Amino acid sequence: IAGALARVSERPHVGALDALVLSVRGDQEGPASRAVEHLRDLGPRAAPAVDGLLAILHEHNSERPPVAAAIVAIAPDRLPGVLALLTGLSAGQDRPTAIFADHELLNLSRELGDSPEMRAVTPALIAALGTHPAEDRLALSKAVRRIDTRASRKAYRAFLRRERRERGASASRWTP
Repeated sequence: IAGALARVSERPHVGALDALVLSVRGDQEGPASRAVEHLRDLGPRAAPAVDGLLAILHEHNSERPPVAAAIVAIAPDRLPGVLALLTGLSAGQDRPTAIFADHELLNLSRELGDSPEMRAVTPALIAALGTHPAEDRLALSKAVRRIDTRASRKAYRAFLRRERRERGASASRWTP
């Protein structure tokens, strides 16, 4: 209801936007994902919701649906800050936070594809690929794969070789 109300209002309907952000924070995955979609689809009309979505992004909670793409759809000027935050988290030592950032980056890369902004952060993404076990970096590798540069293609192929080596090495340890 909040999504429909926000769409039909001539100006941003703050109450509806607040309800959508609250839904994103909720425990139910389906309604939370739909709320993010509504916010993203509203674009700049959902501007009052950006701070709430940024707060959710800063919580690093992988139980919530990805919100970075919605933030950028609503406020494109926030893209550099969102990318800086996510690439920093992805390269960090905290494994759950890095995995969270990788999933946000993958979702964002689905929207941005091979954009100049994604190309600009390619070196940081490539560096982050090597900071944790390959099994944790699958989402990040898919984000790197969407960037069409020689360096990203080379890094993705190297990641695949590393992932196969690590998987093979761990499989041989558990063979009876």
